Amino acid sequence: MHKPVVRKKSLEQLLKDDRRRANPTRKRTTDRQQIDPPMIHRRSTNERANPSALTEDSRQ
Repeated sequence: MHKPVVRKKSLEQLLKDDRRRANPTRKRTTDRQQIDPPMIHRRSTNERANPSALTEDSRQ
């Protein structure tokens, strides 16, 4: 019996492929730089938006 060919890709890989298809000239490193900062930024703005959640975390 032969093994079935696994074609499932991780979500990250699919996103990377989409980006490469949309803009194939862009390098992987610049790709990564564009993904990370917005996430970090979003997290910090959320903390600023409700400081009460932040203080509850520090109490526990």
